[in-house]
Amino acid sequence: PRCYVVGTGYEDRARIIRKHCYETMDVKLRREPNNPHDPNAVSVWVGVRNFFGITSNKQIGYLKRSHAERVSIPLDAGHSLWAQIDEIYDPPGREYPNVKLNVGYG
Repeated sequence: PRCYVVGTGYEDRARIIRKHCYETMDVKLRREPNNPHDPNAVSVWVGVRNFFGITSNKQIGYLKRSHAERVSIPLDAGHSLWAQIDEIYDPPGREYPNVKLNVGYG
């Protein structure tokens, strides 16, 4: 399914998305069952290379609550899911970008 990423305006996430993310980029999904705001929380992470070529994972947001509820079930059951950026909507003057993902079994 197509999933929306929320929370892109917090911390340094908008800058990371604008500088390092692109459509078709693979992302990592991480369950956060102890998240105090949502027991089904799934965070979204991208690999970012620094000047020395070392890759570190940076968070760009969370799956929208209704999407996280559906995605958390197979993750909790131990299934492997893939996720990829499908669309980044960030016209000039926008405060923070909208990001949509494609998620599937794999």
